[in-house]
Amino acid sequence: MSNIKQIITNIARTEKHYVIASLMARVHDLQLCEDSFQDALIAALIFWTKNGVPSAPRAWLITTAHRKSLDFLRRGKNFRSKADLIQYQVQLNANENELKWNQTIENTISAIPSPHLLSPNMVDDERLKLIFLCCHPALNKQAQIALSLKIIGGLTTEEIAAAFLTKKVTMAQRLVRAKQKIKVAGIAFKLPDSEHLVMRAEVILSTIYLIYNESYRATNSDSLTKIDLAKEALILCRTICQLAPENAEAKGLLALILLQLARYEARICGDGGFVTLEKQNRDLWDKDQIIEGRDLVITALKMQNIGKFQLLAAINCCHADAPTFEQTDWLQICLLYEQLYKLEPTAINQLNIITSQSLLANTDIALLYNKLIQLELELVDYQPYYATKAELLKRHNKIEDAKIALDKAINLSNNKIEVGYLMKKRADL
Repeated sequence: MSNIKQIITNIARTEKHYVIASLMARVHDLQLCEDSFQDALIAALIFWTKNGVPSAPRAWLITTAHRKSLDFLRRGKNFRSKADLIQYQVQLNANENELKWNQTIENTISAIPSPHLLSPNMVDDERLKLIFLCCHPALNKQAQIALSLKIIGGLTTEEIAAAFLTKKVTMAQRLVRAKQKIKVAGIAFKLPDSEHLVMRAEVILSTIYLIYNESYRATNSDSLTKIDLAKEALILCRTICQLAPENAEAKGLLALILLQLARYEARICGDGGFVTLEKQNRDLWDKDQIIEGRDLVITALKMQNIGKFQLLAAINCCHADAPTFEQTDWLQICLLYEQLYKLEPTAINQLNIITSQSLLANTDIALLYNKLIQLELELVDYQPYYATKAELLKRHNKIEDAKIALDKAINLSNNKIEVGYLMKKRADL
């Protein structure tokens, strides 16, 4: 039973947006779509435990979720018309008759018509439709990002609350209000025209970035990286680049994702432990992804519309170009972080400046530590702050204080592999 539960949990994260997209085109109610998806997962727990996991779990979940939503709609009066309800049922029955256990995902059913494209050359991507739905300007920016993390990223309400440094109950209320607003406003499930795409690009890129961030430092996970979620962010970003070829920040974000994913294989050692950038085997880095990322950075910067993602990608280029950790151009990285701070004067960017300055030759550790502790009130619940604090204390030969800082970092971390790394670091003190 426990194995089936874990399988369903993993499938739910990767398949949720496909199922929601399929339902949204018919029922136009995001809350009902989520409820039907959850009902389908409960049905899967019962059926798959007895009969095994089907060869096409996405198709099974789509069919079951549609059936659950149809049951609800039969009992209520909130479908557009009786004729639509009958047509929905007939189409669903026809699709169910075609479903076979040995079908591949590409050949499985979908109870919706082929999505409308903006032009024949544009990618037909239901995931992108969902992100445009969640990022509609009728919602405030925070609601847009939170809803996208929930629907596209498959994050739990608790994980999203942690990302926003707020309470779970508060975030749950925000998500409910956002879904209600989409329903009441009658926001369409479709791709916008090119004019509206430009207007909404900033928040959509921010959302993709947060989805990728969750994959890079996975919360509540036994693995360091949620690679499926990272690939999801990569696909979404590539699609945005296709739809908005003149957007320099889209290219910057795509470059950032590629350059960090290039190090994926080197971040984990043989026993599953975390390998820091300093100790990574650089021969394991994906050279093709690095080349593509570097070319994208150069192209984006030449467009002379510098933004956050381009600067972060440029910083990762510095890491990618260094033959060894010791040969990293830390001065250039410091300058890039300082430029980023001018765009976004946040405590986190100040922390990144201090961290990179600590790696310069002949740096004054005591001075940096004094700068660091001034950020503590703003970063009181931010795990990397305490990890940096511990490192500076260690270099200042204040070992007991460094242990206390690492204890705080360990308590704030909710990734098992990261916790293991921090505990080993503490033991080494």
